[in-house]
Amino acid sequence: MVFAAGLFVLITVISTKGQSVPSFFGYSFLNVSTPSMAPKYPVGAVVITRKVDAATLKTGDVITFYSQDPKIKGIPNTHRIHSVEKGDSGEIYFVTKGDNNYITDQYPVLGKNIIGIVTSSIPVIGKAISLLNSRIVLFFVLILPLVVLMIFEAKNIGKTFKDKNGKTDEEVPEVPEDYENPIPPAPGP
Repeated sequence: MVFAAGLFVLITVISTKGQSVPSFFGYSFLNVSTPSMAPKYPVGAVVITRKVDAATLKTGDVITFYSQDPKIKGIPNTHRIHSVEKGDSGEIYFVTKGDNNYITDQYPVLGKNIIGIVTSSIPVIGKAISLLNSRIVLFFVLILPLVVLMIFEAKNIGKTFKDKNGKTDEEVPEVPEDYENPIPPAPGP
């Protein structure tokens, strides 16, 4: 199970191009780090997004996108679509707003910047993931158990070599002189 999870993470990270959000079969998992979508998506929740065609999105959908706001440019942001607009060139763009914000976002979202639509969330798991970002927690949860496991395995390997090389075979008991073998000897060639 742990191996499968590790393999999943490895494949996801390797398949990620550049600085884009990792996606596995079109789904991405993102940690909510601000209260802009509270109470529906509180800080520490993980939102699950599914890649979609921007043309299918409508007002009220919650989307994750790469922000064009200079303060957070290129960072994934999750907000609700407040309105769908059409630019002078006919390109569709979205005006978004955090549920917990008073005003709409200043910068529109272009279809090419959309990561996906939020399909669900896991409320508490983001806090656990955030904890793993701490070096102290990472040490006690991952590094220390790994070192202990390596020590026990080294002892087992050493014991195995000692058993093979350090011990002498038990001596074969001597056969008494009056012993008669019940099995007749094999005929010779």
